[in-house]
Amino acid sequence: MPLTAKHELGDRALAEPKPFLELGQACLPVAPVRPNRRQLLGDQRRKPEDVRAEDRGCRQQHPHPRDGQELRRLDLGNLSAQPRDHQGRRSERRGDLIADVALPNRLLVDRVSFSPYILRSRRTVVGRFRVTDSQNHPVRGALVFAVAIPFGNMTTPPEQATGPDGYVRFVFRPTARLKVGGRGSQPFMIRARKSGERLIGGVSTRRLVNLSIRGR
Repeated sequence: MPLTAKHELGDRALAEPKPFLELGQACLPVAPVRPNRRQLLGDQRRKPEDVRAEDRGCRQQHPHPRDGQELRRLDLGNLSAQPRDHQGRRSERRGDLIADVALPNRLLVDRVSFSPYILRSRRTVVGRFRVTDSQNHPVRGALVFAVAIPFGNMTTPPEQATGPDGYVRFVFRPTARLKVGGRGSQPFMIRARKSGERLIGGVSTRRLVNLSIRGR
């Protein structure tokens, strides 16, 4: 004779009707029990406070994750997999491949920084530039060229490709032709392009920037 909730639990099956009976790690199907007239009258006389109390108890037993909780766990779990720039800092977003950039989308040099940001002597200057597309997505693999104007004021480093965060780093060394006395500026021309395309066509872009000079 198959076991049912009534044989296993006695009168408790009438007070707690469930579609399944949990026994350890297994769940056995239980035949539905028809409530009697006393149970129906008891349900009708229940106060709204009792219903809300049972609802709170159910939520405590089966809590739902708050909005954004799963996303935060995912971000924290993938911190080690996020790309880093040349200084070891985590990038906000992995850049798009340069091969995916095509007209009418274009390249842009949207961020420029120099260290030191004011040149006071003939010391080495480090420039960092970020390349994005017209949709403000960092681009990795773009070829960047930077040169001081007029030519010969500083050394010209070779063309380099942007990293996963869209940044590229150059080192410039002033020459004897650079005048650092008084107040002035040193212009730079920055070019970003896609390999295989013409230097003055395609998705390429150019930008002129200045490095301030304050002689001692």
